[in-house]
Amino acid sequence: NAMASVGDALSVTVTNDTSTPEVVSVSSTADDGTYNMGDVIPVTIQFSEAVTVTGTPKLTLETGTLDRTASYASGSGTDTLTFNYTVQAGDASADLAYSSASALALNGGTIKDVAGNNADLALLTPGETGSLAANAALVIDGIAPTITAQAAIAGTKTMTLTTSEVVTGTPEADDFTVLMNSATNVVTAVNVNGTAVTLTLTNAVLNNATMTVDYGQDTNTLTDGAGNAMASVGDALSVTVTNDTTAPRVTSVSSTADDGAYNLGDTIPVTIQFSESVTVTGTPQLTLETGSVDRTASYASGSGTDTLTFNYTVQTGDASTDLGYPNTTALALNGGTIKDAANNSANLDLLAPGVEGSLSQAKAIVIDTMAPFSWDNGTLTQNDENSTADAGDQLVFAFSEIIGNTSDLSALFTGDTIYGATDTSATALWTNTDKTLTVTLGEGESYNALTEIILDVADIAGNLSSLTFTFVTE
Repeated sequence: NAMASVGDALSVTVTNDTSTPEVVSVSSTADDGTYNMGDVIPVTIQFSEAVTVTGTPKLTLETGTLDRTASYASGSGTDTLTFNYTVQAGDASADLAYSSASALALNGGTIKDVAGNNADLALLTPGETGSLAANAALVIDGIAPTITAQAAIAGTKTMTLTTSEVVTGTPEADDFTVLMNSATNVVTAVNVNGTAVTLTLTNAVLNNATMTVDYGQDTNTLTDGAGNAMASVGDALSVTVTNDTTAPRVTSVSSTADDGAYNLGDTIPVTIQFSESVTVTGTPQLTLETGSVDRTASYASGSGTDTLTFNYTVQTGDASTDLGYPNTTALALNGGTIKDAANNSANLDLLAPGVEGSLSQAKAIVIDTMAPFSWDNGTLTQNDENSTADAGDQLVFAFSEIIGNTSDLSALFTGDTIYGATDTSATALWTNTDKTLTVTLGEGESYNALTEIILDVADIAGNLSSLTFTFVTE
């Protein structure tokens, strides 16, 4: 049988939905990680059923000194609503969470299920299972790194800036401006390592210098781990300068000249090494012990290093068996200066003459400007009673000092004509002990014309003499 049409509309029994939508979890679709200023983080709130939203509800988040809000963005008609939070300057959180269980607010809007039931806005307790902090690991770093300290040590060419957190980057040297005593001290290099930014300067830092540093953010910025760029410095920062109170001192005196004898006109470089690099102005001088008249070595080179060179030129009458300076106060400024990079004047005291590190201990330099001379005339010793000199007879020459060109002298008596007599086999023996040259005549013509001989002799230092010997028969 077919169901008949209804004449009068029938009343319907409605069973009300008395269950309110509840929050079951809070999470985020953003990846776990660190977020910085300007980043947008979507926070999702899941309800026990689909809900409809009007207006712009908000979720308060724990973000440091100032709590921020995430505003409703989408999801009406579903069981999951999305709230967007934009990281702002100063925001910070090691694990992003909402501020409390009552952090979700309607803000003049509504959140209802399809039956019109207002949603229960109570959230799970922050940190417990299902809460934002439990479901996501979101680090918020909206704090830009800053310079917290700036220091320099006098005598160095570096300045160290300490940052509020670890930074990375390759800023340009000209991003930094350094003033020392109101003058620009150009930055030539920048090194970044953790929380230390080291600036290399053109000029060394002076004791008691007034210094400032400024930083201007450019393309190659300094950033923290979250990518926050260190902001430019508004007003230049004062730099703490630690003075260098240690004066440079002499550690040794030597010479680059070879050991040996030097004579008139020779120039001997004397080197003075200091405990650190020094800068020289003017012409300091070093007094040397050179006999009856002490001479001075004048500064020649080495400014900016730890070793200075002083040149001494040997003059007439100078003499020394082992060149040295006369005393520990032999180094004098002579109107000039010797200072380290921090502007400390050098301690000019030398090591005592003769001790290790002194000139005479380090080198064996002989100063000799006196030409050799003969103590007596040469003597002719004959080996027979002939009235003329012949083979086997000896010529003995005695000198005031050791002769340096004895080989040249020996050649005079071999194969050469001496006053008309030719000797083909003369031999010569030099004896340092008594400073004598003994020549034994060889076979050849007679030496009856041999009454005197002129010898050009030179000592070890190269001083020349032309000596005339007159021979007597013994």
